[in-house]
Amino acid sequence: MTELFFDNPKTIFGVICIVLNYPLGWFAIIYFIKKAQKTRNKKFYVFGVLLYGFSWFLLIFGIFLCGKEHYALVYNKYFQFISASVIILFIFYEVFLKKHLKFNKKSIDKG
Repeated sequence: MTELFFDNPKTIFGVICIVLNYPLGWFAIIYFIKKAQKTRNKKFYVFGVLLYGFSWFLLIFGIFLCGKEHYALVYNKYFQFISASVIILFIFYEVFLKKHLKFNKKSIDKG
């Protein structure tokens, strides 16, 4: 098998779970650790770990639904795209959202 084929809804849902696993896991790590460090609230570490664990569940469940062959094809075809999307989301958070949030905080403090 060299091509992905979506012959039933189970396979489609499995591939979706596999594709969502990677960005969700990295989001959990990056966002919640930064949030916990910023607020000094340890519950964000717990949220991050739970969401990261859920991303692993998605991966295992997706492999179970669509099979190892589809997993290998999805991983080989879309890994670079998924990795790039995670990096782009991180840069977007670091560059644009932080500046925007700081600007709003300054305008609230002055008002």
